[in-house]
Amino acid sequence: MANDFYDKLADLSLLRRAWHLARNDSRTDFMFDPYRFSDFAFHLDDHLNGIARSLKLGSYHPKPLQTIDVPKSSLSVRPGSVLSIEDKIVMFAVACLIAPPLDKKLPEAVYSWRIKKVQNRKELFEDHEILKYPFLKRTTIQRRLDFVEPWYGVWPRFIKDLEVAYETDGYSFMVVSDIVAYFENIDLGLLRDLLLLYLPKQPRIINFIINLLEYWAWPAIHGGVFNAGDSSGQWGEQFHR
Repeated sequence: MANDFYDKLADLSLLRRAWHLARNDSRTDFMFDPYRFSDFAFHLDDHLNGIARSLKLGSYHPKPLQTIDVPKSSLSVRPGSVLSIEDKIVMFAVACLIAPPLDKKLPEAVYSWRIKKVQNRKELFEDHEILKYPFLKRTTIQRRLDFVEPWYGVWPRFIKDLEVAYETDGYSFMVVSDIVAYFENIDLGLLRDLLLLYLPKQPRIINFIINLLEYWAWPAIHGGVFNAGDSSGQWGEQFHR
């Protein structure tokens, strides 16, 4: 299949980029690695080549989640989980591939987790040079490698649009809402169908994603709740089949 995202998933440059994004994202994990994955970085290319090889052979298998109860308030907890560094790298590599085309399908009214629109072309060519280093500063990762606009960068524009809606467009009320158990109630079958709807030529990588999520499903006795990514909410915390 031409331009098959799954074939690109094993590209070493992509996996190096995903490594930096995964390591940076791990700062907000529910369980902190005291060595900051330095042991993994010591032979980084060997580890990444191993991941690439298993992806090419179709033999990549995720590791079990590390789970923990995270205090939500003085009287309750929420289920939390942490991916292995290998799985986090793979998930970020997947996101690097599918996020740009999916972002084009989102309306302008969606502000958070949008793809960066303005990039320095010179830096795009220099990225391949800095990717070979196993450790990069957080600011370098966020400025040069992260493909998503930080929420705090779009917040002023969101506030300005709210002001325009109130002062110019005639709206007189604003409703603030929070959907309870949003991620826990996403249906995997529906998720697969939606991804195939917007990426009809990418069934291999979509099925790969769904297979990972299904593997991380909790036993049925727990209601089918399963985790689908990092604790910071980039992928969401839990889904429910």
